[in-house]
Amino acid sequence: MGNWQQKWESWRDMTTAMQLEIKIEAAEKVTSYIKNAQFEEAINVIRQTEALLNELDFETKMSRVEEQLQAFTSEQEAAKSFEASQLQNLEKPSVNVTFDLSDVKAEAMNQFTKRDFKLVDSSETHMQFLRGNRNFYLDIFNPEKDAETHYNNLDEKCQYKNIGFICQNEATTQTATELTNAWLETLDAPKKKFLTINIANLEAMKQNQEVLFQ
Repeated sequence: MGNWQQKWESWRDMTTAMQLEIKIEAAEKVTSYIKNAQFEEAINVIRQTEALLNELDFETKMSRVEEQLQAFTSEQEAAKSFEASQLQNLEKPSVNVTFDLSDVKAEAMNQFTKRDFKLVDSSETHMQFLRGNRNFYLDIFNPEKDAETHYNNLDEKCQYKNIGFICQNEATTQTATELTNAWLETLDAPKKKFLTINIANLEAMKQNQEVLFQ
């Protein structure tokens, strides 16, 4: 409720109370005059009271003002709503996440060891993990590398059963998934039969211990 509306209601309540007090006081005066046979004075009090109450008649005298004030408030709220919608439509500034291989690799080591994976082998971008009796041959997905580089990594590891990528965040995970799906289309059916693709999203893994591969 607007500040003016609170003041308006307070003033209206005060006026209503004032009207009631005037009626009570006038009734007492009229009764007193009638008891004393002062009929002309009683009539004058009645006329004065009616005139005063008409001046204080909130419903008839001030309804137009209230309508105008309500219209004013509606226009202000509509303007604020429009401004808010315009602000929401403004393009949010993009946030570029820097790719740092050493940081991503350290985070991958942290997240996978939390999930009972044992690091067996590691090179610049390659990480081989063992969990139970299964080996996972994974490459850290560098979004700055071209598609051909990633295709070559997949071709090299295609001889294994569990291969894939470790991605820094949701955006790189989506890119890696699309690239891998395109690569799978180039393989013959026999090569794909026993192949399992594993794509890890480190950002999602940090947020939820239950998350592993996409």
